Amino acid sequence: MSSVMHCVLAREWQEAQTHTTKGQHRRNNLNDNNGTGAISLFTDAAWRSQDRTAGCGWISYDPWTGETREGISTELFVASPLMAEALAVREALLQARALHLSNICLKSDNQVLIKALISKQHPVELYGINLDIKNISSSFLSISFAYVPRESNSAADALAKSALYHANSMLRF
Repeated sequence: MSSVMHCVLAREWQEAQTHTTKGQHRRNNLNDNNGTGAISLFTDAAWRSQDRTAGCGWISYDPWTGETREGISTELFVASPLMAEALAVREALLQARALHLSNICLKSDNQVLIKALISKQHPVELYGINLDIKNISSSFLSISFAYVPRESNSAADALAKSALYHANSMLRF
């Protein structure tokens, strides 16, 4: 990976640490709908370099029913924060497919990943994961990918950090 990419990822990670808003309600994040009636699927990841563990979190919001669903996963042997973000997207889409959701607007605060998914020009380190995402995406009637500001993704971020925290406590036993 190029040093420029490392700088971009490091800056995104640093901003995530300093811009977490305390007391922000999940509802505020979820009301960031795209106006299409598609289910908003917010994803995020937290990554720990010491043991290359990632916590992934996602939240779906149905604008018609107001229903929300949440999910988390923990991934081991994750090479970078960008890979963690891609794994979170893949896991969220797998869950959306299992729930038979048909119209999805996937939202992430990682601009590098969203640009790669939209342009279909994938960084080498993400080639396999993004190919999985492309294949899973074909299961949906419609799917779009959108960048959202970090403050609009704080609920998914909290879930990702929770998954990483729980992975840490499980590794101690």
